[in-house]
Amino acid sequence: MSPRPHFLVLTFPFQGHIAPALRLARRLLAAAPDALVTFSTTDIAHRRMFPAKDDAAAERGNDDDDGRLEFLPFSDGTEAGYVPSSDKGAFTAYMDSFHAEGARSVGELLDALAARGRPVSRVVYTLLLPWAADVARERGVPSALYWIQPAAVFAIYHHYFHGHAGVVDEHRHDPTFVVQLPGLPPQAIEDLPSFITQSTDPSDPLHSCFTTLRDLFDALDRETPKATVLVNTCEELEVGALAAVGAYDVLPVGPVLPSGDEVGLFKRDDAKYMEWLDSKPANSVVYVSFGSLAAMEREQLDELLLGLEESGRPYLCVVRKDIKASIFKQGRTEVIFGFTMRNNRV
Repeated sequence: MSPRPHFLVLTFPFQGHIAPALRLARRLLAAAPDALVTFSTTDIAHRRMFPAKDDAAAERGNDDDDGRLEFLPFSDGTEAGYVPSSDKGAFTAYMDSFHAEGARSVGELLDALAARGRPVSRVVYTLLLPWAADVARERGVPSALYWIQPAAVFAIYHHYFHGHAGVVDEHRHDPTFVVQLPGLPPQAIEDLPSFITQSTDPSDPLHSCFTTLRDLFDALDRETPKATVLVNTCEELEVGALAAVGAYDVLPVGPVLPSGDEVGLFKRDDAKYMEWLDSKPANSVVYVSFGSLAAMEREQLDELLLGLEESGRPYLCVVRKDIKASIFKQGRTEVIFGFTMRNNRV
């Protein structure tokens, strides 16, 4: 009897990657009742997903998947994962470690699963893991990229790395210059992803994202036959963008929507911010969020808060714990868990 289909879903250890990857993992289980799925991200992200469980319980995941979904981490070569820092070289250093150690660790994971009698039949990986396809190919395992962004963004990157870098690079300092890429509507430079308009500069703190995306498309081009790309979109929404990347076997698998029991890196915020928002006039609140990666200097934070204060409008800031502590010390805002809400009069 042939082994059951077994998908190894690999994801970069940031919430914006983990959430859609886990949704796809559950979609695979629902679509293929006989399939197995192993979900894998880095050690630190794995521990944050299951802070109250021991290793055995964390590996089992939820009890509603009949043991078909397993959670196993891989190493990124660090003890604490990426720690946001004002050091411009910090993310590049992390990515170098992540690339080298991640490839080695995932290779060991594939070998260990095969030794347990659960050989992987397909590796599915999110962006910023270009080495995953090579690791899978070395073991004779087919792979598929899961593109968690719209197909239009994938098409922009594809065209940039396949003959259109020159025009973008030449005009990257002119935000209003309009670029026409095959199969896509005209777009101003300022509307293109910043990884190809700003991060191409080696001095940019996120330059490693640019080089990793370049490596990703190189990896796709090495695949024979055509590389498989799963895109979190539906054909009706992005007919033109999907048609513009015929070099790959692109499959729209979305929209992959969140479920009620979703596991993530961060504890669900129980603050009553919706009640606070409901108490404000329509279209009056300024929403501020820099995600989980932004590392702000105290001076930058002060300027941001001063600007918000001078606006005279109520504002809602989504912040990390360390930034929240800094705001709280200033004594001029009301802090509720991860949300900072200012009760200015309008």
